[in-house]
Amino acid sequence: MKKIFVYLLVIGAIYTNSIYYDTGQLMYKGETKFSVPFGQGELFDTSGELLYKGDFHRGKPQGKGSLYVGNKLYYEGNFVNGEPQGTGKFFIGGKTFFSGETKDRNINGIGFLYDNGNLFYYGEVENGKAKGQGRIYINNYVYYDGEINDNKPNGLGTFYNEDGDILYYGQVKNGAPHGFGASFFKGIEVYRGQWENGVEAR
Repeated sequence: MKKIFVYLLVIGAIYTNSIYYDTGQLMYKGETKFSVPFGQGELFDTSGELLYKGDFHRGKPQGKGSLYVGNKLYYEGNFVNGEPQGTGKFFIGGKTFFSGETKDRNINGIGFLYDNGNLFYYGEVENGKAKGQGRIYINNYVYYDGEINDNKPNGLGTFYNEDGDILYYGQVKNGAPHGFGASFFKGIEVYRGQWENGVEAR
C-alpha cells in the first residue's frame, strides 16, 4: 500500500500522524514512530470503514485492541504480530460468541462459548468448537460434564438435571448414552449396563 503524504503534528515526544492510501482515503490516524504506526491508533480500509483500533508496534497491531468487520466489533483482546493471540472475546451480531484463549489465528484453547449471548459451554475449544474436556450448560446449569467433540457430548461423561443431581454416568455418543453406563434417580442407581442411542439395552 503506497503512502503519498503524511501530516505530522509534534507534541513533545508524541507524534500524531494521518497516513493515507494513494487514493487519498485515510488509512491510519494515531501515534507513529518514523512515520510508521507505533502506539495508539486506528486503521481503516480503502472504503473508510474502521478495521482496527488499539495498540500498534512497528506498523502492526500488537497489544490490546479491537478488530472490526463491516464496522461491527468482531474481536476484542490481545494481538501479537497483527493477529489475535492470547486472551480475548469474539462477537457475532453484537453478542459475545467466545471468551478465552486465542491462538493460531483462531479460537483455540480454554474458554467460554455462547449461543445467542447465553452461556453454552466452558472448556477446551478447537477451531471455534467445543472439543476435549468441558461442560455444557442449559439455562445456566451444568447439563453435561465430560468429553466433547464437535459441540456434542462424545466419550465419557456425566449428565445432570437442573438441581445438580446425576442422571447418567458413562459412555456417550453424539449427545446420548451409548455404550456402558449407569442411570440414576434422586442419587440412587436404577440401571447399570449397555446403552444404545440413549436407550437401555437390557
